[in-house]
Amino acid sequence: MLKNYLSHVAEREALGIPPLPLDAKQTQALTKLLEKPDKEIDQNFLLDLLINRIPPGVDQASYVKATWLSSIAQEESKSPLVSPLKEALDGFINYSQKQVNGTVRIRLFKGNADVIGRESKENSLYISDMSTYGSEDNFNHKSAEGFIYVWGLPSRIWSWINK
Repeated sequence: MLKNYLSHVAEREALGIPPLPLDAKQTQALTKLLEKPDKEIDQNFLLDLLINRIPPGVDQASYVKATWLSSIAQEESKSPLVSPLKEALDGFINYSQKQVNGTVRIRLFKGNADVIGRESKENSLYISDMSTYGSEDNFNHKSAEGFIYVWGLPSRIWSWINK
């Protein structure tokens, strides 16, 4: 599969056009290579194919990719190239969520998800007096100026560089 695809890439490059994305059969072969990568093949190249050469959307190749990634997430399949990242992310999520508790009520309607209620029994960082902008709140509105300045800094730098 790789030899054929690289040949295809070279042909298209000679014509000055980008290569076609991987099809479902090529994607299936790629997932097998990712599960048991050949030491002779550049592992970054395999990951690049997975990330950048399978079209997003609803075609068969993206279905094969999504199914395989789901099997990685469910720990039904393993890849030495993908699994370490998942393990690291799982560790981060598990650590960061240790003290999360409570419930959130969400209204799902016509493609929207709106939070309509939240409650936490312990460790709540939500304090309504600090999170509203009414006349009765305890939030110092002058503090917002600093946040606005800092968050706008990348845009100002970009604008300054690209005058």
